[in-house]
Amino acid sequence: MESSQQSEGATRDPRSPLWQYVEIIGKAAGGGSYKWRCSECNTIKNGSYTRVKGHLTGLANTGVTVCSGPNGEDGKPGPGLSPAKLQFYASLQDAADRRYAKGKVPVQGSASKPPIPSRSAVVTNKRPSLGPLEAAFNNQGREVADEHVARCIYANGLAFNLVRSPYWQQMIKAVNEAPKGYKSPGYEKVRTTLLSSEKQSVDRQLQAIRDTWNETGVSIISDGWRDQRNRPLINVIAICPQGAMFLKAIDCSGVEKDATFISTILIDAIESVGSHNVVQVITDNAQVCRAAGLIVEGRYDHIFWTPCAVHSLNLMLAKIGEIGWINEIYATSKEIQMFITNHSMSQAIYRGFAKLELLKVLHF
Repeated sequence: MESSQQSEGATRDPRSPLWQYVEIIGKAAGGGSYKWRCSECNTIKNGSYTRVKGHLTGLANTGVTVCSGPNGEDGKPGPGLSPAKLQFYASLQDAADRRYAKGKVPVQGSASKPPIPSRSAVVTNKRPSLGPLEAAFNNQGREVADEHVARCIYANGLAFNLVRSPYWQQMIKAVNEAPKGYKSPGYEKVRTTLLSSEKQSVDRQLQAIRDTWNETGVSIISDGWRDQRNRPLINVIAICPQGAMFLKAIDCSGVEKDATFISTILIDAIESVGSHNVVQVITDNAQVCRAAGLIVEGRYDHIFWTPCAVHSLNLMLAKIGEIGWINEIYATSKEIQMFITNHSMSQAIYRGFAKLELLKVLHF
């Protein structure tokens, strides 16, 4: 009975939202320690809420290992939680910390020990049962709220998968728990204060990846593309075994993308990451990118340039497509594909016999 009261008290503490993602087994030795099982990796740990937070968010110096995620099919521990899962748990804790800092969360004992409610408190917190008339009005109110939520999604062209996002569920829960009369933040607050706060939150969560760079090394990847406004952009990404991290995007409008310009971008990225952490730089196999890679190799003895494998395969396929009989097959298949896609009747006949969608023919 006491163990169940401890578990119930833990999940109700608004300052400790991550208790609900572990199962409290019982009291452990120590003033504020508990024996709990992680719902992700299913391992049993001992400790206070600080260790629960460190285990699920990857917070360093908490005396506990970071969650390895669900076990694989062979029963061995997983490679770790995905960055999205770590960000989800960290954002839950950040939201609770911000509410507590503003004085909106009442003190319910120490943060490391889940409060144990008394029997009277549990009884008085129960909602009174609704009569038939009250229940009917309550259901009607929910339907009206659902219609407004759906209308907002339709009117703004949002994807239906949005309601499956854990951040959507977290938002709805936070609104329900907000003080009565809560109003959503305004346009300026969303694009300034809250955006800056979220950027800092994401930066803190990415620190777990940065901490591994010194051990595993980093690959700097650069790739060029054009956005919807047809602006030439160059993305720079840092990749390590723990995951990929976007560093920056450079607008190259009106700039000649020669070897010197590209090498300057790569060198700036190397210095921002730390040259001692970088193992290689990866770019397209174009002549100008190859020259930029040689400039980087000349400046750093331990860093080497690697051509992009995908781009190399594309060049190989382009050469294969120049072979006579392959080029003839390619031209014929492209004519068939264009005929089917440009005529509604032929599309209907095709879809009546084929289960797969007709894709575009590869462009050599």
